[in-house]
Amino acid sequence: MSTFSKKLIFLGLLITLFAFGGQKLVKSFSKKEIPEPNNSFYVAVNDNGLEFKIPAVKGATVQNILASSNIKLSRSDLLLPNLDFVISPGSKIIIQRAVPVKIIFDGQEKETAIFGSTVEDALSENKIELAGLDKVKPGLKEPICSGIEIKIIRVTQKIIPEKFEINYQTIEKLNDQMFYGKTRSIQKGKNGEEIKTFKVTYENGKEVKRELISREVIKESLEEIIEKGVKIVIGRVQIGVASWYDYKLDGIVWSKNHLTAASRDFQKRTFLRVTNLANNKSVIVKVNDYVVNPKVIIDLSSGAFKKIASLWTGKIEVKVEEIL
Repeated sequence: MSTFSKKLIFLGLLITLFAFGGQKLVKSFSKKEIPEPNNSFYVAVNDNGLEFKIPAVKGATVQNILASSNIKLSRSDLLLPNLDFVISPGSKIIIQRAVPVKIIFDGQEKETAIFGSTVEDALSENKIELAGLDKVKPGLKEPICSGIEIKIIRVTQKIIPEKFEINYQTIEKLNDQMFYGKTRSIQKGKNGEEIKTFKVTYENGKEVKRELISREVIKESLEEIIEKGVKIVIGRVQIGVASWYDYKLDGIVWSKNHLTAASRDFQKRTFLRVTNLANNKSVIVKVNDYVVNPKVIIDLSSGAFKKIASLWTGKIEVKVEEIL
């Protein structure tokens, strides 16, 4: 074989090698110089003001991304974009959480959820209006927290006139020509009338305050005048020992306030002047009972006894005078 023929065969082999192996070399070179794009990235999330980033992949929806990070939503929460939105690099997920609250107003209880941060926001979102005197607990500027109870107190005021009786006063005039214990009516008393005007404050329909703002007398009262006899004429006189007692009626110790006595020798309703012989102090009493103790001539009520001696003395020597 000639040299020329050998060169032609070698050239044919080179062409064949290039034809079948060159494409593989080109593909290998392309993979190294032009890589495929990356399918993963991070997406920004604002969850009720808290900002952070979570991983995402190309083609994932908002629902996929929230589920992968265990971020849960309630029915009242607001979400932007919606759950079916397909996320791409540069997207942002915004979550606005609703806070559960209870509002008590106008006789009803409303359980709702709000997006505001104060009590005032809660009322505004539920279209609850306040009048000038109404109260809110907690106050309008107080912050909202989950489960807070907001109470609306409706406050109203009314001007109310009312009619009242004016009780008459009793005046006693002493008559030294009339026997002691006797009385006589000189003038009968009559009640008057007046109009009192009140400013009444109500909270949720119940009266909580009443303020008198004016009064007008429309009929004057008439005084009762009674004449009392002070003339003393002495009848029988006794000297002896006096003691004292207490008695209760309906839980009240009446002898502390009444000038009465029990006697063996004087009838009921008789007036007696009793004088402590040790200090010459006197008290006038009315007989209303019978004395039981044979060692004393009179048993004074504790109120009468204290007028002439200390209770701790127990018994004293007295002079008893009948007042006719």
